[in-house]
Amino acid sequence: MSDELNDWDVNNGKWHRAYSTLKLGSRSGAAGVQVFLTCDVKQLPEEQKTKMTHLLYGVTDKLSDALQDIGYLADPERPKRLADHVNHLKLAFAEARMSPIYIEEVPNEYCPRPCCLPWHVVTTPLGHFKVGWRKRVLVLDWSRLRPAVQAAIIVPAEPKHGGSVSIFAGESTTQSQGDIHCWGYEKLDEYLKRIAAAVTPEMWR
Repeated sequence: MSDELNDWDVNNGKWHRAYSTLKLGSRSGAAGVQVFLTCDVKQLPEEQKTKMTHLLYGVTDKLSDALQDIGYLADPERPKRLADHVNHLKLAFAEARMSPIYIEEVPNEYCPRPCCLPWHVVTTPLGHFKVGWRKRVLVLDWSRLRPAVQAAIIVPAEPKHGGSVSIFAGESTTQSQGDIHCWGYEKLDEYLKRIAAAVTPEMWR
């Protein structure tokens, strides 16, 4: 690196701040990037200025994301948060009489960056659940349970109505034919217990 660049003499007109970005996160996940050039981007023709701005945005955005990720991975609180989350899952399934046989960590399908905790596939006597945080809710995906168990969760509606109805009908939360959003661990506990109560004894074999 040249002496001129080491000096960072931005006050005498040699260097011009061309772009800067700051991304805030946790204490370990904040990152800021500034780009200085010897040319003044503001003096460029409009077309060149636009191209330069887009280029600098792309470069600094990727760089600041990468720096943030390093910070998140180095955060000493992250392993504790992950361990606490897994313990919550083990307890929730155990209290629903579905003690996990195996818990596998998988990428977060909503936010794959390390600022978000990974999701988990939980193997139980009824099949495979997938659970993970998506913003403020826990996604409980039961689409990989055995067909007989899924049929106990989505049951045929009364003939006069047709179609089918879920054991979660009436819950004011996002849900589909294979998953439901849980607003916190208490709701996760509740929904798992509903599933356990819906299945018949032979489904546990």
